[in-house]
Amino acid sequence: MPILSKADSPKLRKIYRSCKERRLAERWQALYLRASGYLLKDIAFIVARDEDTVSAWIAKYEETGKVDDEPREGSEGKITPALEEKIVKLVDENKPFKHAWNAARWDCKELRDWLEEKRRVTVTEEAVRQLLLRNGFHWKKTGYDYLIGDKVEQKAFLRKMKRIIASGATAFFLDEASTKLHPKNGYIWSRVKGKPLIPTFSSHKKITTVGAVNPLKGKELHISSKEFNAQKVIIMLSMILSCTRGKIVVALDRHKAHTTEKTREIQDFVAKHPRLRLEYFPRCSPKINPMETLWGYARGKKLNNRLYKNTRALAISFSKNLAAIPSKVIKSVCCINHLLAPNPKLG
Repeated sequence: MPILSKADSPKLRKIYRSCKERRLAERWQALYLRASGYLLKDIAFIVARDEDTVSAWIAKYEETGKVDDEPREGSEGKITPALEEKIVKLVDENKPFKHAWNAARWDCKELRDWLEEKRRVTVTEEAVRQLLLRNGFHWKKTGYDYLIGDKVEQKAFLRKMKRIIASGATAFFLDEASTKLHPKNGYIWSRVKGKPLIPTFSSHKKITTVGAVNPLKGKELHISSKEFNAQKVIIMLSMILSCTRGKIVVALDRHKAHTTEKTREIQDFVAKHPRLRLEYFPRCSPKINPMETLWGYARGKKLNNRLYKNTRALAISFSKNLAAIPSKVIKSVCCINHLLAPNPKLG
């Protein structure tokens, strides 16, 4: 029977590098590392498996010269109700690494491989997908949960904005967005085999757009430039003043260009216009800024998968696309019913 030694290292490395099946490749990798002198605990860390599993792989190879599992009669393709419940719990938790499985999150392929390796059950990815669907799962893009954002402060801010709007003042929500020439990938319909490709010059030159939205009226204002500074914010505030009567409240984040000593010019500008007032979002609170939502909509609908030759062409196109969004769409996308509700909720 083969006993691992340093002489086996080149052969095992070649097998590991040429193995196409991920499940078997990591086993050959473990054997290669062991033959190269790595400790068991270090191998387990590298392949993200527990030490008992790695030890079992090595013992099996030294006993039989094989790494693959023997098929179990009657197990193929059968997921019991108890196993289905286990899968549901795994996906709800969605932390494969806690179970010594080398993946950031569960998908159909990872679950299929887990079933085969850990439970000796062989099923297709489509069978796994159908299992997830019938248990209420949907494949969704993740968002961010800002852990340092204070939800108590956010709720207090929403209540304050509700009072401001109820008083008759016009509320605008201001934000800045950077957009690069390098196009962002998005979803498209395609009959091309494999992944559709988007042309790019690999340029990371960018434009910065300052925007403000009045969700109740469905009104949006914006300016684009290569640089962002306090003067651009003042231009936006001037635009808001020129198209709005009565008292105005502009909500904006705590970007250093809005709040630091160096930008005293913004505070000086506001002081010259008594009907204008600024309110600052609590830190890390993009979810309660409707302008952030509009950026996401505009980028997804107008910018993804598109190539521009230079920043001027990008700025012109983005400006035209923003201006073309109908007010009813802005009202829907930037809906602030949560601001007007008796007990505002954070999304």
